[in-house]
Amino acid sequence: MRSRRIVLIGPRAVGKSTVGRILSDRLGWPFLDTDSLVADRAALTIREIFEREGEAGFRRREREAALDVLQGEHAVIALGAGAVMDADIQQALQPARDEAPDARLGRGIDLDADDASLVVWLQASPDVLFVRMQSDPDTRNARPPLTSLPAEDELRHLLAARQPVYERPSTMRIDASALTPAEVADRILSDVHSAAADRPPAMPAEFVSEPIEPDALTFDAAAMARGEPGLPRGFTWRGEHHEIVELLESWKHTESWDHSTGDRYYRKHYYRVRTDRGDVMTLYALRHTKRGESRRKRWWLYAVERVPRTPTTGRRSSSSG
Repeated sequence: MRSRRIVLIGPRAVGKSTVGRILSDRLGWPFLDTDSLVADRAALTIREIFEREGEAGFRRREREAALDVLQGEHAVIALGAGAVMDADIQQALQPARDEAPDARLGRGIDLDADDASLVVWLQASPDVLFVRMQSDPDTRNARPPLTSLPAEDELRHLLAARQPVYERPSTMRIDASALTPAEVADRILSDVHSAAADRPPAMPAEFVSEPIEPDALTFDAAAMARGEPGLPRGFTWRGEHHEIVELLESWKHTESWDHSTGDRYYRKHYYRVRTDRGDVMTLYALRHTKRGESRRKRWWLYAVERVPRTPTTGRRSSSSG
Protein backbone atom coordinates (compact mmCIF):
# COMPACT_ATOMS: atom_id res chain seq x y z
CA MET A 1 0.00 0.00 0.00
CA ARG A 2 1.38 3.40 -0.93
CA SER A 3 2.01 5.82 1.91
CA ARG A 4 0.72 9.30 1.16
CA ARG A 5 0.61 11.87 3.92
CA ILE A 6 1.19 15.51 4.78
CA VAL A 7 3.09 16.07 8.03
CA LEU A 8 3.06 19.49 9.72
CA ILE A 9 5.92 20.34 12.07
CA GLY A 10 6.85 23.55 13.87
CA PRO A 11 6.56 25.40 17.19
CA ARG A 12 3.55 25.90 19.41
CA ALA A 13 1.01 28.50 18.26
CA VAL A 14 2.23 28.40 14.65
CA GLY A 15 -1.13 27.02 13.48
CA LYS A 16 -0.45 23.34 12.76
CA SER A 17 -3.81 22.09 14.05
CA THR A 18 -5.87 24.77 12.32
CA VAL A 19 -4.05 24.37 9.00
CA GLY A 20 -4.25 20.59 9.35
CA ARG A 21 -8.03 20.64 9.70
CA ILE A 22 -8.35 22.85 6.60
CA LEU A 23 -6.16 20.47 4.59
CA SER A 24 -8.17 17.53 5.90
CA ASP A 25 -11.44 19.08 4.74
CA ARG A 26 -10.07 19.99 1.31
CA LEU A 27 -8.39 16.66 0.61
CA GLY A 28 -10.94 14.43 2.32
CA TRP A 29 -8.12 12.90 4.34
CA PRO A 30 -8.29 12.25 8.09
CA PHE A 31 -6.58 14.74 10.37
CA LEU A 32 -4.40 13.28 13.13
CA ASP A 33 -3.01 15.50 15.89
CA THR A 34 -0.48 13.77 18.13
CA ASP A 35 -1.21 16.00 21.13
CA SER A 36 -4.91 15.12 20.91
CA LEU A 37 -4.10 11.45 20.42
CA VAL A 38 -1.82 11.41 23.47
CA ALA A 39 -4.51 13.06 25.60
CA ASP A 40 -7.23 10.74 24.30
CA ARG A 41 -5.20 7.60 24.99
CA ALA A 42 -4.28 8.71 28.50
CA ALA A 43 -7.75 10.12 29.25
CA LEU A 44 -5.85 13.10 30.68
CA THR A 45 -4.99 16.59 29.52
CA ILE A 46 -1.42 17.29 28.41
CA ARG A 47 -0.88 19.35 31.56
CA GLU A 48 -2.14 16.48 33.74
CA ILE A 49 0.25 14.05 32.04
CA PHE A 50 3.16 16.41 32.74
CA GLU A 51 2.08 16.78 36.36
CA ARG A 52 1.68 13.03 36.96
CA GLU A 53 4.43 11.54 34.78
CA GLY A 54 6.79 14.42 34.10
CA GLU A 55 8.12 15.43 30.71
CA ALA A 56 9.72 11.99 30.24
CA GLY A 57 6.34 10.29 30.57
CA PHE A 58 4.75 12.70 28.12
CA ARG A 59 7.56 12.25 25.57
CA ARG A 60 7.22 8.46 25.79
CA ARG A 61 3.50 8.71 25.04
CA GLU A 62 4.18 11.26 22.30
CA ARG A 63 6.74 8.96 20.63
CA GLU A 64 4.28 6.06 20.57
CA ALA A 65 1.50 8.21 19.12
CA ALA A 66 3.73 9.83 16.48
CA LEU A 67 5.22 6.55 15.27
CA ASP A 68 1.72 5.08 15.01
CA VAL A 69 0.32 7.89 12.86
CA LEU A 70 3.44 8.18 10.68
CA GLN A 71 2.79 4.65 9.47
CA GLY A 72 -0.65 5.61 8.23
CA GLU A 73 -1.75 6.43 4.70
CA HIS A 74 -3.85 9.24 3.24
CA ALA A 75 -3.59 11.45 6.32
CA VAL A 76 -2.79 14.99 7.40
CA ILE A 77 -0.66 14.81 10.56
CA ALA A 78 0.25 17.55 13.04
CA LEU A 79 3.20 16.67 15.28
CA GLY A 80 3.69 18.25 18.67
CA ALA A 81 6.28 21.02 18.74
CA GLY A 82 8.88 18.94 20.58
CA ALA A 83 8.19 15.61 18.89
CA VAL A 84 10.90 16.17 16.30
CA MET A 85 13.56 16.02 19.02
CA ASP A 86 13.00 12.26 19.40
CA ALA A 87 15.50 10.17 17.42
CA ASP A 88 12.94 7.54 16.37
CA ILE A 89 10.55 10.20 15.09
CA GLN A 90 13.40 11.92 13.23
CA GLN A 91 14.15 8.62 11.52
CA ALA A 92 10.50 8.14 10.57
CA LEU A 93 10.44 11.63 9.02
CA GLN A 94 13.57 11.19 6.91
CA PRO A 95 12.98 11.19 3.14
CA ALA A 96 13.47 7.98 1.22
CA ARG A 97 16.39 9.47 -0.73
CA ASP A 98 19.50 10.80 0.96
CA GLU A 99 19.67 14.41 -0.19
CA ALA A 100 20.32 17.80 1.31
CA PRO A 101 17.25 19.61 2.70
CA ASP A 102 17.70 22.58 0.35
CA ALA A 103 17.61 20.23 -2.65
CA ARG A 104 14.08 19.14 -1.68
CA LEU A 105 12.64 22.59 -0.99
CA GLY A 106 10.39 24.00 -3.68
CA ARG A 107 10.55 20.83 -5.77
CA GLY A 108 6.97 19.87 -5.06
CA ILE A 109 5.82 16.50 -3.83
CA ASP A 110 4.10 13.68 -5.68
CA LEU A 111 1.70 12.17 -3.15
CA ASP A 112 1.24 9.15 -5.41
CA ALA A 113 4.92 8.22 -5.13
CA ASP A 114 5.87 5.29 -2.94
CA ASP A 115 6.38 6.30 0.70
CA ALA A 116 5.71 9.95 -0.18
CA SER A 117 5.46 12.41 2.69
CA LEU A 118 5.23 16.16 2.39
CA VAL A 119 6.87 17.43 5.59
CA VAL A 120 5.88 21.07 6.02
CA TRP A 121 7.80 23.19 8.50
CA LEU A 122 5.53 26.05 9.60
CA GLN A 123 7.50 29.02 10.88
CA ALA A 124 6.75 32.33 12.56
CA SER A 125 8.80 34.95 14.33
CA PRO A 126 9.23 34.62 18.12
CA ASP A 127 7.33 37.87 18.62
CA VAL A 128 4.33 36.62 16.64
CA LEU A 129 4.33 33.24 18.40
CA PHE A 130 4.51 34.82 21.84
CA VAL A 131 1.60 37.17 21.10
CA ARG A 132 -0.46 34.24 19.84
CA MET A 133 0.32 32.18 22.93
CA GLN A 134 -0.54 34.98 25.30
CA SER A 135 -3.82 35.69 23.53
CA ASP A 136 -4.93 32.04 23.52
CA PRO A 137 -5.43 30.64 27.04
CA ASP A 138 -5.77 27.06 25.75
CA THR A 139 -2.34 27.20 24.10
CA ARG A 140 -0.76 29.12 26.96
CA ASN A 141 -2.00 26.70 29.61
CA ALA A 142 -1.74 23.47 27.62
CA ARG A 143 1.41 22.37 29.42
CA PRO A 144 3.68 23.64 32.20
CA PRO A 145 6.98 25.41 31.40
CA LEU A 146 9.84 23.19 30.16
CA THR A 147 12.57 25.39 31.62
CA SER A 148 13.06 27.87 34.46
CA LEU A 149 13.22 30.74 31.96
CA PRO A 150 10.53 33.40 31.60
CA ALA A 151 7.92 32.41 29.00
CA GLU A 152 9.24 34.55 26.12
CA ASP A 153 12.84 33.57 26.79
CA GLU A 154 11.87 29.89 26.91
CA LEU A 155 10.14 30.26 23.55
CA ARG A 156 13.26 31.75 21.94
CA HIS A 157 15.47 29.12 23.57
CA LEU A 158 13.35 26.23 22.26
CA LEU A 159 13.13 27.71 18.77
CA ALA A 160 16.91 27.99 18.58
CA ALA A 161 17.44 24.44 19.86
CA ARG A 162 14.86 22.87 17.55
CA GLN A 163 15.53 24.80 14.33
CA PRO A 164 18.22 22.44 12.97
CA VAL A 165 16.00 19.44 13.71
CA TYR A 166 12.98 21.01 12.00
CA GLU A 167 15.15 21.71 8.97
CA ARG A 168 16.39 18.17 8.28
CA PRO A 169 13.21 16.43 7.13
CA SER A 170 11.47 19.49 5.66
CA THR A 171 10.27 19.27 2.08
CA MET A 172 8.53 22.63 2.37
CA ARG A 173 8.87 25.68 4.63
CA ILE A 174 6.25 28.37 5.09
CA ASP A 175 6.55 31.55 7.13
CA ALA A 176 3.06 31.79 8.61
CA SER A 177 3.71 35.04 10.51
CA ALA A 178 1.52 37.17 8.25
CA LEU A 179 -0.65 34.48 6.64
CA THR A 180 -4.09 33.19 7.59
CA PRO A 181 -4.42 29.42 8.10
CA ALA A 182 -6.38 29.21 4.83
CA GLU A 183 -3.55 30.96 2.96
CA VAL A 184 -1.03 28.53 4.45
CA ALA A 185 -3.19 25.60 3.31
CA ASP A 186 -3.43 27.13 -0.19
CA ARG A 187 0.37 27.24 -0.46
CA ILE A 188 0.70 23.63 0.64
CA LEU A 189 -1.91 22.41 -1.82
CA SER A 190 -0.33 24.45 -4.58
CA ASP A 191 2.89 22.51 -4.01
CA VAL A 192 1.02 19.21 -4.07
CA HIS A 193 -0.84 20.05 -7.25
CA SER A 194 2.27 21.37 -9.05
CA ALA A 195 3.96 18.04 -8.44
CA ALA A 196 0.89 16.21 -9.67
CA ALA A 197 1.05 18.24 -12.89
CA ASP A 198 4.61 16.99 -13.49
CA ARG A 199 3.56 13.32 -13.46
CA PRO A 200 3.02 11.37 -16.70
CA PRO A 201 -0.48 12.12 -17.99
CA ALA A 202 -1.80 8.55 -17.69
CA MET A 203 -3.45 9.08 -14.31
CA PRO A 204 -3.63 12.78 -13.33
CA ALA A 205 -5.22 13.40 -9.94
CA GLU A 206 -8.19 15.72 -9.55
CA PHE A 207 -9.39 16.60 -6.06
CA VAL A 208 -13.14 17.22 -6.09
CA SER A 209 -14.67 16.53 -2.62
CA GLU A 210 -18.29 16.38 -3.87
CA PRO A 211 -21.25 14.28 -2.75
CA ILE A 212 -22.27 11.29 -4.89
CA GLU A 213 -25.51 9.30 -5.15
CA PRO A 214 -24.84 5.57 -4.55
CA ASP A 215 -26.97 3.02 -6.40
CA ALA A 216 -29.85 1.96 -4.18
CA LEU A 217 -30.07 -1.64 -2.97
CA THR A 218 -26.55 -2.51 -4.17
CA PHE A 219 -24.60 -2.10 -0.94
CA ASP A 220 -22.25 -4.83 0.30
CA ALA A 221 -24.52 -6.76 2.67
CA ALA A 222 -21.65 -8.54 4.43
CA ALA A 223 -19.96 -5.23 5.26
CA MET A 224 -23.24 -3.79 6.49
CA ALA A 225 -23.69 -6.80 8.77
CA ARG A 226 -20.34 -5.85 10.34
CA GLY A 227 -21.64 -2.35 10.99
CA GLU A 228 -19.78 -0.76 8.04
CA PRO A 229 -21.36 1.38 5.29
CA GLY A 230 -21.07 -1.31 2.58
CA LEU A 231 -19.56 -0.27 -0.75
CA PRO A 232 -22.23 0.12 -3.47
CA ARG A 233 -21.82 -1.44 -6.91
CA GLY A 234 -22.08 1.94 -8.56
CA PHE A 235 -22.90 5.62 -8.11
CA THR A 236 -23.87 8.78 -9.96
CA TRP A 237 -21.62 11.83 -9.97
CA ARG A 238 -22.24 15.03 -11.93
CA GLY A 239 -25.09 13.32 -13.76
CA GLU A 240 -23.00 10.39 -15.00
CA HIS A 241 -23.17 6.81 -13.75
CA HIS A 242 -20.02 4.93 -12.71
CA GLU A 243 -19.92 1.20 -12.03
CA ILE A 244 -17.35 -0.04 -9.52
CA VAL A 245 -15.45 -2.96 -11.03
CA GLU A 246 -12.58 -3.35 -8.55
CA LEU A 247 -11.84 -2.38 -4.95
CA LEU A 248 -8.13 -1.46 -4.80
CA GLU A 249 -7.81 -0.60 -1.11
CA SER A 250 -9.82 0.60 1.84
CA TRP A 251 -9.08 2.14 5.21
CA LYS A 252 -10.83 3.79 8.14
CA HIS A 253 -10.32 6.96 10.15
CA THR A 254 -11.17 7.18 13.83
CA GLU A 255 -12.01 10.48 15.48
CA SER A 256 -13.81 11.58 18.60
CA TRP A 257 -17.53 12.19 18.28
CA ASP A 258 -18.07 13.44 21.82
CA HIS A 259 -14.96 15.23 23.07
CA SER A 260 -16.42 15.51 26.57
CA THR A 261 -16.58 11.74 27.02
CA GLY A 262 -13.71 10.69 24.77
CA ASP A 263 -15.97 8.21 22.93
CA ARG A 264 -14.39 7.14 19.65
CA TYR A 265 -15.79 5.57 16.53
CA TYR A 266 -15.01 5.10 12.85
CA ARG A 267 -16.29 8.30 11.37
CA LYS A 268 -15.10 7.82 7.77
CA HIS A 269 -14.61 4.71 5.66
CA TYR A 270 -12.43 5.24 2.58
CA TYR A 271 -12.47 3.17 -0.62
CA ARG A 272 -10.10 3.47 -3.58
CA VAL A 273 -11.83 1.84 -6.54
CA ARG A 274 -11.54 1.33 -10.28
CA THR A 275 -14.63 2.08 -12.36
CA ASP A 276 -15.97 0.72 -15.63
CA ARG A 277 -14.48 3.78 -17.36
CA GLY A 278 -11.00 2.81 -16.18
CA ASP A 279 -10.70 5.76 -13.80
CA VAL A 280 -9.44 5.25 -10.26
CA MET A 281 -11.60 7.07 -7.73
CA THR A 282 -11.35 7.47 -3.98
CA LEU A 283 -14.68 7.57 -2.15
CA TYR A 284 -15.50 7.96 1.49
CA ALA A 285 -18.61 7.26 3.52
CA LEU A 286 -19.53 9.23 6.61
CA ARG A 287 -20.31 6.73 9.35
CA HIS A 288 -22.31 9.46 11.11
CA THR A 289 -23.35 12.80 9.67
CA LYS A 290 -22.62 15.91 11.71
CA ARG A 291 -25.45 17.81 13.33
CA GLY A 292 -27.25 19.88 10.72
CA GLU A 293 -25.86 17.90 7.75
CA SER A 294 -28.18 16.14 5.33
CA ARG A 295 -28.17 12.38 5.78
CA ARG A 296 -28.31 12.11 1.99
CA LYS A 297 -24.80 13.55 1.84
CA ARG A 298 -23.24 10.43 3.34
CA TRP A 299 -21.17 9.26 0.35
CA TRP A 300 -18.51 11.53 -1.13
CA LEU A 301 -15.98 11.47 -3.95
CA TYR A 302 -12.82 13.45 -3.27
CA ALA A 303 -10.19 12.24 -5.74
CA VAL A 304 -10.19 11.04 -9.33
CA GLU A 305 -7.23 9.63 -11.25
CA ARG A 306 -8.45 9.78 -14.84
CA VAL A 307 -7.41 7.45 -17.64
CA PRO A 308 -6.85 9.40 -20.89
CA ARG A 309 -9.49 8.92 -23.58
CA THR A 310 -9.36 9.44 -27.31
CA PRO A 311 -11.13 12.64 -28.40
CA THR A 312 -13.29 10.86 -31.01
CA THR A 313 -14.72 7.95 -29.01
CA GLY A 314 -14.32 9.15 -25.45
CA ARG A 315 -13.05 5.66 -24.62
CA ARG A 316 -9.90 4.68 -22.80
CA SER A 317 -6.87 4.93 -25.07
CA SER A 318 -5.03 1.69 -25.77
CA SER A 319 -1.50 0.78 -26.73
CA SER A 320 -0.12 -2.12 -28.70
CA GLY A 321 1.79 -4.66 -26.70
